Amino acid sequence: ELLPFITEPNFNTYGFRGAEFSETKLSNTYRIFILGGSTIFGSGESSDDTTIPGILQKIFDSDNSITQKIEVINAGFGGGNSKSEFELLMGLNNFQPDLVIVYDGWNDLKANYPVTQMANYWKGMCALSKENNFDIILAIQPIAGFGNKKLTQQENVNSLTGEDHYGFQLITTKSTYDYMGREMLSLQDNCNVVDLRGTFDDVSGPIYWDQGHVSDTGNLILAEKFHEIVNEIIF
Repeated sequence: ELLPFITEPNFNTYGFRGAEFSETKLSNTYRIFILGGSTIFGSGESSDDTTIPGILQKIFDSDNSITQKIEVINAGFGGGNSKSEFELLMGLNNFQPDLVIVYDGWNDLKANYPVTQMANYWKGMCALSKENNFDIILAIQPIAGFGNKKLTQQENVNSLTGEDHYGFQLITTKSTYDYMGREMLSLQDNCNVVDLRGTFDDVSGPIYWDQGHVSDTGNLILAEKFHEIVNEIIF
């Protein structure tokens, strides 16, 4: 029996996608929250496990060299952007995060906020991490046509014409995205910043199924990237 392409996502008690977890962090546990929009929550993924946080959890679970439990919580939600994520971050302290990853860019671009406003929210996130004693990683995400990936025909159509996006030609906003990237990277002295715009530059074949959502393979590549970055912070 063929599984449907999209299965119903599981929501736990706290309204996050994925398995239940205790509000009070268990001893010997390193807790990671990943904030973002539908690209983190998962849109079109075949299961909770094939989202970026789901895959990252599996990578940590299979690493026998780690003695502590590493818990990855999917705090993505459809349409999430720097403003709504900042608001969510203010309430996460009850859950005692050790690390928060913020995966941003596409929804802010679509919301057409002034870049200075986005930068203020990112600065605010860095300040919250200092006040509340957790690490933070701000990441700017890849978008079709914005890196140097050789696009497939279908990716090209989505990038140039916005066929699946009511004709919105996202590619026309590339200079704004470059400006957003510069603003985020300027925060490097205050918090960890990662530029993921070129993540798929060396990947041939389809990755994006619209302007910004990627396949399970794309999620795997991103999760492996986060695994490297997180390891540097933890160890």
